[in-house]
Amino acid sequence: MKALVEYVKEGKTVKFAYYRENTLWYETDCGFIFPVPLSDTGTATFPANDKAIMFMRWIRKYRDEMIKEEDLRNVFTGNDEDLCG
Repeated sequence: MKALVEYVKEGKTVKFAYYRENTLWYETDCGFIFPVPLSDTGTATFPANDKAIMFMRWIRKYRDEMIKEEDLRNVFTGNDEDLCG
């Protein structure tokens, strides 16, 4: 999986992908889709396109969850392949 900085470095953007079950889903320039729970948004405005750095909190959180899930899957399958590149 890519380093966090690769998702948010200068010039990188996110775009709104879809809304489902009280969650906004955004996609980074490199195709990483991550959730933004409405419970975390307060009164903030979330545009359809924005700088990725503004979403680093949610990108980091979801990326870390995916890494943990992948590590757990590898323990049970014996597969240590990096599935996300």
